[in-house]
Amino acid sequence: MFVYGQIGSTSSAVPSSEMTPRESKETLWDLVSSRVSSLLQDDEADLPRLAPFDAASEVEIDEQKVGAVYKIQKHLEKREAEQALALLRAAR
Repeated sequence: MFVYGQIGSTSSAVPSSEMTPRESKETLWDLVSSRVSSLLQDDEADLPRLAPFDAASEVEIDEQKVGAVYKIQKHLEKREAEQALALLRAAR
């Protein structure tokens, strides 16, 4: 698989197996960022209702916050912008 539109001065095709983790994440962000931006601008966006924290849990709230950040990242990696933004808003 080749990925086009690399950040930098050249715009050559690079096999995905040769991409560094940073380049891979930048490419992923390029793919999902426009959807995140449109959701942020749309106050009427129909986002799912998610609960990032469990008050009854024995896990400390700080650990739950770290878990929420991890879940947001995973949603973005799967290109699930709606779920990532809903979790971010609920965790504020």
